[in-house]
Amino acid sequence: MAYRHSFHAANSGDVLKHSVLAMTVSAIARKPTPFFYFDVHSGLYLKFVHTNQNPLQGAARFSLTAEHAQKKREYLDGISRVWANLRSIPEELSPYINAIRGVNEAYRTSPNPEELPNLPPEQAPPVEYYPGADY
Repeated sequence: MAYRHSFHAANSGDVLKHSVLAMTVSAIARKPTPFFYFDVHSGLYLKFVHTNQNPLQGAARFSLTAEHAQKKREYLDGISRVWANLRSIPEELSPYINAIRGVNEAYRTSPNPEELPNLPPEQAPPVEYYPGADY
């Protein structure tokens, strides 16, 4: 059986894993010494650089409007729940929230050809893109 993460992108497990990762990297980045982070479980290289440049340029992402994401719609119990409750999200999660916002801002103008173009409003995810690679 083959596993395709695009069916499960932005689910509750992704939200937990990525929010903890974002908080950890953010905490380490407060130290004055340089550090290197190498993710041996990611599919494609995702560059997080703490500069004024867009750190997500060229990053892989999943379209939550694509056919795979729409088949199981697991993002509804993940990132959609987070986005519906942004006002009550603790400040400590801001690195994660900002990363998700960054991915969406970076790719809003470069659509994925697998996207479903006209989802009804009740089916459209509040966040269109989620970082990751299906490899």
